[in-house]
Amino acid sequence: TLVTELSEGENIFEWTISSECGEDVTDQVIIDYFNSQLTSNAGENQQICTTSLNLNANTLEMDETGNWTVISGNGIFENVNIPNTNVSNLDVGENTFEWIVSDQCESINSQVIIEVGIVELSIDNFSNYNGFSVSCNDEEDGFINLLTQGGFPPYSYEWNGENNFNSNQEDITNIPA
Repeated sequence: TLVTELSEGENIFEWTISSECGEDVTDQVIIDYFNSQLTSNAGENQQICTTSLNLNANTLEMDETGNWTVISGNGIFENVNIPNTNVSNLDVGENTFEWIVSDQCESINSQVIIEVGIVELSIDNFSNYNGFSVSCNDEEDGFINLLTQGGFPPYSYEWNGENNFNSNQEDITNIPA
């Protein structure tokens, strides 16, 4: 028999078999109905420049459990069962993690993408006039060219030097002695 519209909590059903040849046989069935209202929110996707961060999933309600798993990329969780756990050892590029919330009736999940972009900065070229930074003592023909890779462009630059020199360009030119 199909039973519908159960009350939340304990529902007790009793059935009886009767026979003209003997006593009635009675038994009970108890059905605990739990109204599951799970929520899984793994947090906002992020772009970061480090290989670790604190995840920010939704908190768990009473009688719920949570579990983090790696879908793609890499990550080492401090505690896979805590919504706001630290994850380290992230790969450069895209890392996808899943937050699974379960109760006694069901499980639901959501995912978060953490994109790691480590900035690599190197000097591509610089002025060298026979070992000097400028061609002559009073000249302003020094230069430095950078090579910037990774991270999340656009980049911002800040150069500061002697005599109040400053620039916000990637490559600087007309540098005095």
